[in-house]
Amino acid sequence: MLPNALAWPLSRLEPYGMLILIGILIVIPMLGTQFGLSLDVISAVVRSVTSFVIRSILLLTGNL
Repeated sequence: MLPNALAWPLSRLEPYGMLILIGILIVIPMLGTQFGLSLDVISAVVRSVTSFVIRSILLLTGNL
C-alpha cells in the first residue's frame, strides 16, 4: 500500500516488530517510573475508553 520509497525501509523493520511493541508497551513506561515521569500513554487511553464503555453500558441498562 505504501510507495516503494517508504515500503522498503519499513519492511526491514518487520523482524523487530514484536521487540518494538514490547519496548513501547512495557519498557518505556517502566523507565519512566524510574525517572519519575508518566510515560504510560497507552494505559491512559485504554483506561478512558474502558470507562466510557462501562458508563455507556450502565446508562443503557438504567443503572446509572
